[in-house]
Amino acid sequence: MILVAFISISAGNVWSLVYGTDYFGNLCGRNNAKVQDAVYTDIDLSSKPYLFALNAFHPAEAMWICVEKCPSTWLPTPNAIQSFAQSNGSKLCHYSVPIEAYNSWMSYSNSSFGPCPVLPVFKRNFIPSFKRAIRATFTFSSWPFSGQPLMRRCVPSEIPLSSNLVLAIYEEFFGVINGASLLSQIFGDVIPTLQNVVFLCCFSFVISFMLFVVIGLGTKAALYVVFAITLILSLAATAEFGLEHRQMKRSLDHETDMSNGSQILAVEALHEHGLLICFYGCIGITGILLLCALLFVLAPLNLLSEIFVFSRRLLRYLPFVVFQGIITGLALAFVVIYGVFILLEISSIDPFEEALLSPFHFNLYGLTVALKPAVLWWYHFFGVLWTVEFIFALQHMMYSYRLSQWYFCRILQIGEAVSPLQQYLMSFAVVAKYHLGSVVLGSLSLTCTKVPRIVLITVPRLLACWSFITFGKFRDFCSRLAVFSDNLFRFFNPNAYLVTAMNGKSFFQASLQSYEITLPHAAEYSVVSSLVSTMLVFGKIAAALLSTLLACLIFKHDNSLHCYVPSLILTALVTYWITRCFLSVYETLIDSIFICYLESKRIETAIADGVPPAFFKQLQNLMKQSLKEPSRGCNSSVEDEGKGRISSV
Repeated sequence: MILVAFISISAGNVWSLVYGTDYFGNLCGRNNAKVQDAVYTDIDLSSKPYLFALNAFHPAEAMWICVEKCPSTWLPTPNAIQSFAQSNGSKLCHYSVPIEAYNSWMSYSNSSFGPCPVLPVFKRNFIPSFKRAIRATFTFSSWPFSGQPLMRRCVPSEIPLSSNLVLAIYEEFFGVINGASLLSQIFGDVIPTLQNVVFLCCFSFVISFMLFVVIGLGTKAALYVVFAITLILSLAATAEFGLEHRQMKRSLDHETDMSNGSQILAVEALHEHGLLICFYGCIGITGILLLCALLFVLAPLNLLSEIFVFSRRLLRYLPFVVFQGIITGLALAFVVIYGVFILLEISSIDPFEEALLSPFHFNLYGLTVALKPAVLWWYHFFGVLWTVEFIFALQHMMYSYRLSQWYFCRILQIGEAVSPLQQYLMSFAVVAKYHLGSVVLGSLSLTCTKVPRIVLITVPRLLACWSFITFGKFRDFCSRLAVFSDNLFRFFNPNAYLVTAMNGKSFFQASLQSYEITLPHAAEYSVVSSLVSTMLVFGKIAAALLSTLLACLIFKHDNSLHCYVPSLILTALVTYWITRCFLSVYETLIDSIFICYLESKRIETAIADGVPPAFFKQLQNLMKQSLKEPSRGCNSSVEDEGKGRISSV
């Protein structure tokens, strides 16, 4: 991943996704360096972020230059262009032409390649179709949307010519804009929203901590409040995305009827489909929540309340798990920001600069394999997913190790008392020294099943061109296999981490032993784990929906954005992950206590040849008895010092 980052930063320029390039290859809005054997390249264009075509009648054949401001008025004469340049500081002629010489140059120069624009110069403050529809909906004059460059290009907004000629001009302008890479247009709207995304991610820490406290109360009222908030936010998100999609669909249909589709951006059409997908997704979440509302009334809330109260009591003896959630969230946010930045750098690699990647190739069985941008993109995407899963796995392993040591030290009455900070540092040192390989293997197994699932399930349109029955059956088989393996590893990974922390076994041996431990009590485990997981998923969905709604309200009032659905998805995903860092504490505590209890009863059964009683009642009695005793530490292995010393429960 370091090599990929080095290559992408060397060959790419993330600002090229936001700003366009002029006729000479300069990047608008930036200070450009000198290019050897090229003219007009060593120019500081920091104050000139917009592209201006010198011939508005044929923009596809005209020279494009960077200007400070698009013409806001009709400029029919050379004097008008010179006055506009003097009053606004925006030079509409070639970089080498001074403002004082505009009249002399324009008296005999009138071509698509300048050095001055073809007269007349139209007013170029074009308002996109979607924004025009919104503006027409509200009649008050203080509406914030006003005309501005379209995709940072000066597009005419008022052309006093015949309708056929106007349609031809617009068709050529939009053909130039839509001719750019669709991926670069999408990422060009992601970059301006990153600041708001980071702010909402910081806000998600506050939301996550509040949900952590409310759920930890363990009262029925608190659980009802969390579920009600999730349902309300789901309904609000469904209504918001439904209205947004309906409004944009109407505006695009109206534009298609009026101009035969000549004034529609491809990225806006993609945004309309993205809003529809978000709308259907919110409908699905709302339907599931309404179904859960029926089951929620019939659910054993007394048991669920006791479980969370029990977890809250455990937190008094493991105070640093909350602090670890904050550290995990910060590390996760850093990895996501780094991953998005490198993905943007890879996407900004110019096709003409792909030759820079030629030194980075290797031989594979006699074949030379070059590193293309698509290969870098997928490799880095897989690496980011693996890193995210590794962070979650490391957090779970540290929770499991600390809880297992605390649990068995209480039963075996061994070890010396240590401070909470020492407990945390000791857990980190032991996991980093002895169990890091199991964490890497577990996170890799989950990532290897998640990537095929994403490719085969969420991207079916890539395979839509293959209509063969055999291929369709093979694709369905692969999708079901990916889902099954993903669920299988997700079920075994947490238990395997705990068994590894208890006994020091390898990952696959720990997975097998965890299966043997939980199999006799699968019914009790599934009830408790399902109740806890469902309640925590409600909290994660509530945080993600709240951040997504706030992001949607912010982005839809930005006139420069044309496709902000990827930014919404990024906000929801990061918020969900950050909330998971906090709320997973309860799930880890319950699962770990359950496995520890069954392991202690299994060892006791092997000695006393007794049958372990029902889970929950005995677990409650066991933990109530152990919580009455003073807190103890554990500095030695359970297997070394604890054989034969388990007291009867």
